[in-house]
Amino acid sequence: MNDKQLIEASILYQLKKNDSEWISKNSNGNYNPFILNTLMAGVDFNDEKIHKVEVKESKTHGLGVFATRDINKGELITYYPAHYVMLYPEKGEKYTKVKYGVLGGITVSRKNLAVPENLRDYGFEINSYYSIAGDPRIYDNLTYVGHMINDGARGHSTLDNYNPKDEELYKIVVKAKCNAVLHFEQDGLLSVKVIAIKNIKKGEEILAPYGYEYWKTR
Repeated sequence: MNDKQLIEASILYQLKKNDSEWISKNSNGNYNPFILNTLMAGVDFNDEKIHKVEVKESKTHGLGVFATRDINKGELITYYPAHYVMLYPEKGEKYTKVKYGVLGGITVSRKNLAVPENLRDYGFEINSYYSIAGDPRIYDNLTYVGHMINDGARGHSTLDNYNPKDEELYKIVVKAKCNAVLHFEQDGLLSVKVIAIKNIKKGEEILAPYGYEYWKTR
């Protein structure tokens, strides 16, 4: 399929097909929210059976993701879900939340879930124009639980009270504790993968850095 065919086949195109101005602003380039959703919605991740983890109570914070077997450095652990897409039609403009996403071919809307108020806390920025987000209430597909992973460190500065020493401490703790990273690949799936950066033992919690900027706004 070419870009035009992908766009016209996508769910988001059907939702917005009468808004020609919006479509003209958002249907160009490789990083395209229509194409992202079309490609991700065409994959049933249940078929891949990447069941290397479980979600359970964490000593770090709330629920967390834990290895159910040994995982080697460089290995794919799970994917980050696109339960929701946050669009920025104009770079820097306040995002528009779209209630659409995919979890093994099952849309969030079919689960009758309202958009969570803390959606931003579970987001992953693809670029300046859009982000994806996981729903913390959905973690039954273990191939797609990247949004449930905790950070191994926590920053304590705020936007109004930034402390460079705090950021350096955050980096030190991340290096010591985190064993995975979130990695966006513009491959056939335009997927966000969780990759092991250390050897992980069975029973260990999967920890990945959110980035210091995340903590400054919370």
